[in-house]
Amino acid sequence: MIYNMLKVSWRMATRKTSFTLLNIIGLSVGMMVCLLVGLYVHYEYAFDAFHKKSDRIYRINQSMIWGDWASQMPTTGPNVALALKADVPEIEAITRILHPEGFVVTSLNEASQPNSFLEDDLLIADPDFFKIFSFPMVEGDKSSALSKPNQIVITEKAAIKYFGKESALGKTLQLRGTILEGRQAGDNTPLNFTISGIIEDIPDQSHIQFDMVASTASFIDITQNESLWTWTAFANYALLKEGVDAAQLESALKTIPPKWAASTLLRIFGLTFDELHADNKSWDLFMQPIGDVYLGSNTMGNILGPLGQRSTIASFTAIGLLILILSSINFMNLSTAQSSNRAREVGIRKALGAQRKTLIAQFLFEAFFLVIISTLVGIALTGVLLDSFNHFSGKSINLFEQLSQPVVLISIIVFCGFLGLLAGSYPALYLSSFQPANGMKGILSMGISGKGIRNALIVFQFTISIGLIIGSVFIARQLNYMTQFDLGYDKEHVLQLHNVEQFSADSQVLKNTLMSQTGIQLVGEAHQSPPNVMRGNLISARLTDKDQMEISRMKVDAPYLDLLDVALITGRNFNETMVTDLHHSVILNAEAVQMLGWGTPEAYSKESPVGKYIYSNGQKMEVIGVTADFYYKSPKHQVEPLVIYHIDNKYLPDSGTSPSVLSLRIDPNSIHSTNEMSALVASIRNEVKNLDPYFPFEYSFLDQEFENSFRNEQRVKRIMNAFTLMALIIACIGLYGLAIFSAEKRTKELGMRKLLGASVLQIVTLFSRDFTKLIVIGFLIASPIAWYFVDTWLSKFPYRTSINLWVFALAGAAGLLISWITIGLQSVKVATKNPVEALRDE
Repeated sequence: MIYNMLKVSWRMATRKTSFTLLNIIGLSVGMMVCLLVGLYVHYEYAFDAFHKKSDRIYRINQSMIWGDWASQMPTTGPNVALALKADVPEIEAITRILHPEGFVVTSLNEASQPNSFLEDDLLIADPDFFKIFSFPMVEGDKSSALSKPNQIVITEKAAIKYFGKESALGKTLQLRGTILEGRQAGDNTPLNFTISGIIEDIPDQSHIQFDMVASTASFIDITQNESLWTWTAFANYALLKEGVDAAQLESALKTIPPKWAASTLLRIFGLTFDELHADNKSWDLFMQPIGDVYLGSNTMGNILGPLGQRSTIASFTAIGLLILILSSINFMNLSTAQSSNRAREVGIRKALGAQRKTLIAQFLFEAFFLVIISTLVGIALTGVLLDSFNHFSGKSINLFEQLSQPVVLISIIVFCGFLGLLAGSYPALYLSSFQPANGMKGILSMGISGKGIRNALIVFQFTISIGLIIGSVFIARQLNYMTQFDLGYDKEHVLQLHNVEQFSADSQVLKNTLMSQTGIQLVGEAHQSPPNVMRGNLISARLTDKDQMEISRMKVDAPYLDLLDVALITGRNFNETMVTDLHHSVILNAEAVQMLGWGTPEAYSKESPVGKYIYSNGQKMEVIGVTADFYYKSPKHQVEPLVIYHIDNKYLPDSGTSPSVLSLRIDPNSIHSTNEMSALVASIRNEVKNLDPYFPFEYSFLDQEFENSFRNEQRVKRIMNAFTLMALIIACIGLYGLAIFSAEKRTKELGMRKLLGASVLQIVTLFSRDFTKLIVIGFLIASPIAWYFVDTWLSKFPYRTSINLWVFALAGAAGLLISWITIGLQSVKVATKNPVEALRDE
């Protein structure tokens, strides 16, 4: 019986090749999109699942409320782990992880020339690191790999990078860098490390990414400052003992700050914890499951690797499902349309004794047959396009690896069954219900309801398609608006050399050497430069002010603000010949002045903030200037208060998490072409290498870094455009199929009209009119829905493009034009057909 149904299904599929191809193409494209989205969602939610003890691993975060601001941080001071280890016996193991940026790492290999690289993927961790995390060790003993000073574990990739094909275990790496709260600025004393282990390369689905991890005991800067609570640079991960309920530990965590940080609170804020709580403020620790870190830390961040966004996953999921619904609608529409041509077949089968359940089984089998073929084609298309999708999304999804997951396979099988049942049930139940005599006469009317359902489905398809067009246009407009935004500084023609604090020679000699280069106008240095300036400082307007305010900070030399062409509203720049300017002076932006209660720029003429004082790190500092607000972050963020210190300020040592950038203003009148720019970069590299042969020369352009800050939005834009194109293709396939069906049903009518003198244009217009009405209805429904979602999405941005009606009109016109072209391909063919062929049987 199954063989017979298969034979009939194949015969029906090959009899109407055009309809079969349209069905398979439309559904397979929808399957491909949905499969890509499904793989993406599964990939994102599977982050960190490879750790064998992931159900017991938690990150320790802290939350604080000071003054009018509240914050949650994924990092704490270095002593939190020690306190938890001492006071919480339910914790089996705990590790601190520090991510210092800008270490210069050199291989000390007697057999070959030393290799030096700037390493941003280096971590410092405690001995329990490999007890908690499942990073497989290829060589070495993971239980002791980080137990002693001057030990370092590297990945297989790093081993090849530094030592080639030689065995790296036991060899020496030299690290040069400042991580510190305790060292003097500019102390680049190198440390030698023995490679105690080689681990496999870190999986992409890990929120902790690194190439090297060194032992905490190696760094005197950490061991001598373990009592600090204010050095909030350490991520802490705890492994709970088996059977421990994490919720029960929350109360224990709340006792840690009052017990261990009371002196810190009193010293910095002049408060006891009782006074803090009485003022409805808090300082608490809380736990976060490792499985929630990647997608649940957008408000806190992640210093160790990437973060995902649930909003992006939700958007892609919704769009993927809508496109799958579109393709399913096509499949059902074309299937039900085709079923009306099988009246005689059904009548003959019934007359020959076929039972209704047999007919239902046959129609359902045919639907499943096409669904299975479409699914296989969709999987093949997914394999072909997956590399492009990975490039667009920035992921590394492996199709065969994902298809081997039971949840993915079960989802595909369930969907095939559901769609086959849905698409085959209507024609199966309807066709099997009528009398054989009517069927043998070819009398089968799907009725007004059948036509109405098909029309409603067309409206739905173009509602989705036009809505996606509108969304794509506004994403592109918002992205263009932000990238063209006036930042308040000049980001063009600025070349940046990174991590210059690791430069072994005198940095002033380097600056003077670069200034002598033809084509360079200015050279300036900064810690934390746009668009990567972060919060990290507390200031107040009075020494005794308990309500200190968190503020972003930059440290720059005098030429830096001139180099970026940042406007000073009042006051002056730093004077590097004055010691007070170096250590006891600051420049604020207008937003910081307003935060301190000193008025807006309009009031400066009456009462200038210049000459007033702020208190920072217990030091009194004079305000010598106020800049106009400039966007030291991207326009995705509102301008926040900013304090600018001189880069040599001795009261603000750098913790190694904000490496220096040396910025060079390039003269556009001297450097005109890409070749000239390449020659200048090569010349700069030579000068740097002459002064420090082992300094890893890395550079970027400020405008490119600014564009990189929109990388996620660019990815969303590209994927959205691709999905919109897929939706339009699917909608047009369905429309074209129904146009063929309509033409077949109206063959005689159109032939009579031609005989009576109707022109080709009149017939094309007549044929297109009904479809045009449906597209217009779809546009009218799509517009308010799209308006709502676009307005909701734009509300996330402090600076947003306007919602213009012409975009909606353009999307509607595009939908109409595409549909007319699709219908026109068939209507012109019908209109130019010889009417005799249509009427020869009459």
